[in-house]
Amino acid sequence: MTKDLDREELDRWTKEERDEQLRLGWERHLAELSTSIAPVIRLLWTRMLEAIPGLPAPYAGAFEDGSFQMTWESVRFHFNIEIAATGEAEWFYLTVKRVRCPAAGFGRRSDRRPT
Repeated sequence: MTKDLDREELDRWTKEERDEQLRLGWERHLAELSTSIAPVIRLLWTRMLEAIPGLPAPYAGAFEDGSFQMTWESVRFHFNIEIAATGEAEWFYLTVKRVRCPAAGFGRRSDRRPT
């Protein structure tokens, strides 16, 4: 049984403890899914955990058309999987590279002037 947690208790948790609680909540949510593609979503999650142990829970949600989306983001990447109501999946992966932008106040300014 899950109890409601107050903000102070959440703030005391380590990142690992928060990730574990999110993962457990995600797996409870998966067990309760009742859409026609729930078996596909569960199988995909199982296979992903086998390939990437410790994978954090995704940001996820269902859409009115019966599709389902899972997204993972970090400072280094964005990964998105959308499963259509038919069970077909599409994915998108983007590697994020930080770029220094002197015009925005980041990076080193050069004494060189454009010619």
